[in-house]
Amino acid sequence: MSQTPEQLEAEIEVQRARLAATVDALAGKLDVKSRAQDRAQDVKSRAQDIRSRTQDKVTDLTATLRNGATTDTGSPRPDLLAVAAAAAGLLVAMRVWRRRR
Repeated sequence: MSQTPEQLEAEIEVQRARLAATVDALAGKLDVKSRAQDRAQDVKSRAQDIRSRTQDKVTDLTATLRNGATTDTGSPRPDLLAVAAAAAGLLVAMRVWRRRR
């Protein structure tokens, strides 16, 4: 069966649209500079998001530590000072011991 001119024109338009989409896809793949810029923007955006979340966590942790590391009067807790002094002493002792070996 032969097609009418309108059917042929419609088929040609469909083929043109498919060809245009294919050409656009190929052009996008060949545009390395644009793809690199898009990738760099994605990486930058993710890095900023991670930085923001990390800053929020550090702020929360700092507030938690400040609230738990001091007494009601605001002075450092004596038991935590003793632990910090013991840890510092242990670090000094380990350094001395390693240097003598």
